[in-house]
Amino acid sequence: CVVCSPVIQQSPKHLLRKVKEKEANISCHHGDSSYVYLYWYQQKSNSGSLELIGMLRY
Repeated sequence: CVVCSPVIQQSPKHLLRKVKEKEANISCHHGDSSYVYLYWYQQKSNSGSLELIGMLRY
């Protein structure tokens, strides 16, 4: 979870998912109402690159 705000709370902080598992759930929020977008990136264990996997505007 990435946002340009100093305090971001995500639960769980790190998430590992087995290949056979179809879903993974995380919760993310911050307390600054001037930031209205949240972005989620995935970093696979065999790569250093990041892939955008989700975006939320609220």
